[in-house]
Amino acid sequence: MLFRSEILFALTVLAEILGVLAGFGSSIFFVPLAAWFFDVESVLGLTACFHLGSNGLKLVFFRKGADWKLILPMLMSSVVFVALAHG
Repeated sequence: MLFRSEILFALTVLAEILGVLAGFGSSIFFVPLAAWFFDVESVLGLTACFHLGSNGLKLVFFRKGADWKLILPMLMSSVVFVALAHG
């Protein structure tokens, strides 16, 4: 029998694949799937982690085509403003 975490992991991978293929909306797939397993507050936190990992992997996979002069300023400012908003 599959464990709850293994099922959620498989559904998360499926949501990300569908989101990449569609070009948008991995959250549209992920949030309802995760809601089967967790409460809404937990799903929001998981979605943030999901996007962090997803975007990081996309940068790794597509790094040769990335415009780092554009990405780095946005990355740095997003880190600063998230820190300010959290504190």
